[in-house]
Amino acid sequence: MNIGAPTLVVQDLNIIGVPSMARIIDELSLEVRPGEILGVVGESGSGKTTLGLALLNYCKQGTRVDGGGVTVDGKDLAGLNWRQVRELRGRTVAYIPQSPASALNPALRIGTQLRECLQGDAVTVLERVREVLREVALPDDDAFLGRVS
Repeated sequence: MNIGAPTLVVQDLNIIGVPSMARIIDELSLEVRPGEILGVVGESGSGKTTLGLALLNYCKQGTRVDGGGVTVDGKDLAGLNWRQVRELRGRTVAYIPQSPASALNPALRIGTQLRECLQGDAVTVLERVREVLREVALPDDDAFLGRVS
């Protein structure tokens, strides 16, 4: 489905290692439109995680953006404050790591972690958390939400 303007645009993105100046991402450009899903594959150390985090306006320690840019819903991430970027994360663009199960913090309750990325009143957020759990065939009851991961 290629309907509408791109939700995510990456234009000539360069990410380098610091202080080595080694190119991790070199002149990468791509577009993702509404309804599309982008999967990134490559060997270990090829920059998949670095790219995924950059699309959320994060840079791993020891890296920095050295050119190009990322826009989400027409907004240049470099020009947004942390609160504006946070509003885009999870709602418009999300990153799923290679091992999604290991992405959960084992010291925090599952419900707490899922609510962190959602905004709205408590009832609306809880309804969305339950909906997401059902979408991935996980229990959505209070007992599951209260478990630590």
